[in-house]
Amino acid sequence: MTDLWKLQRDTAFVKHAESKSLLVGSLYENGYLFHLATKEVTYINWFYGNPTCAMISDDEQWAVIGGGELLTVWKNQAIFDIALAWPYDMRQSGPGIAHVLTDPWMEDAAVWELHIATLDVQKVRDFREYIGKAYTELIIW
Repeated sequence: MTDLWKLQRDTAFVKHAESKSLLVGSLYENGYLFHLATKEVTYINWFYGNPTCAMISDDEQWAVIGGGELLTVWKNQAIFDIALAWPYDMRQSGPGIAHVLTDPWMEDAAVWELHIATLDVQKVRDFREYIGKAYTELIIW
């Protein structure tokens, strides 16, 4: 078992998402799911160049973390990998559905819909609003 508090003290630790009883974070290209009540830590995955985004469902039944060319889903105490290039941000759009924005400065930037039950991913729309614009922390999507 990994010590939650020791990991969080490392200056390279990044907190990506937090709910009442779960926290998704990363340290040195590795993603983790922290169960706050029990202090258990679930290793999620290794990500090329560090994870960039994560979310925890409103009901805390699933979580998603993304980075590099990969999304990793945690549900039913299991881990599932889904190929999706350059996830940048994500949010829940309904029960069992996550929307994922890929790098908004890339030519093929898009919003994708991930159905947690089936792990199917489909493009919702292209996202060209930030192509050619200066970098900003806040992306309106």
